[in-house]
This record gives sequence, C-alpha cells and structure tokens, in this order.
Amino acid sequence: MWHLWIKLGSANANFYFASTLAAVAGAVILITDGLFAELVLMSKVMKIEDNLEIRAPL
Repeated sequence: MWHLWIKLGSANANFYFASTLAAVAGAVILITDGLFAELVLMSKVMKIEDNLEIRAPL
C-alpha cells in the first residue's frame, strides 16, 4: 500500500481511514470487555465476602 501511496500516487485515503477506524473499534471493544469482566469479578467477590450469595463456577 505504501508503494501505491508514495511512488505511484494512486492510493485511496479511505483505506487508511477504514484501517484506523477498525483498529480503534477493536481497541474499544477489548477495553470495554476487560472493564466489564473486572466489574463482574469484583461483584462476585463482594457477594462472597458479604456472605450474601455463593455460586459455584461452572
């Protein structure tokens, strides 16, 4: 792609935009999933510590 952009001057800027957009969307999904997993884990730990509810992991 670099060759098309720099040497030939015929590349499409939308390709770089779409690549960046896809990378950022993937990063947002990974970060959101990690935060949600941490919240679920902390919720389960707090329930066990408070003796409100104990569930066996499947």
